[in-house]
Amino acid sequence: MVLTDLPKVIETEVSCYPDPWSHQTFADCLSAQTKGYRCYVLLLEEGVIGHAVLTLILDEAELLNFCLAPTQQGKGLAADYLDSVLMAMAKQGANKLFLEVRQSNTPARQLYTSAGMQEIGRRKDYYPLGGGREDAILMGLEWQSV
Repeated sequence: MVLTDLPKVIETEVSCYPDPWSHQTFADCLSAQTKGYRCYVLLLEEGVIGHAVLTLILDEAELLNFCLAPTQQGKGLAADYLDSVLMAMAKQGANKLFLEVRQSNTPARQLYTSAGMQEIGRRKDYYPLGGGREDAILMGLEWQSV
């Protein structure tokens, strides 16, 4: 991901999340790559169709944002993209990955489970939801170093 990708990243982000990240948040992540942030985009012929932001500290990665354009969902691309992101983290020394996902985000939870992640905890009332709050499901995965 580079700064010129951000308009398309923001477009996808806004179309997928009720509380999307801002342009500034993505720009801050890009400028913090020397501090452990990793920012990726998924490119197809039509351009940027997905993005991922992670942190990598020692051997632990945390998936902070993973998004695929709604027009590209349901084609198996998310699973392939997630696999490539996990492989990139492994090549950079990670052997653990953690994330949190909205309890109501069934497609994402199924994607993460199919990649071998397991629920390891829950943050009660973590995400805003309409007039209330929603739990975050914490998930994790460990693998052998590459």
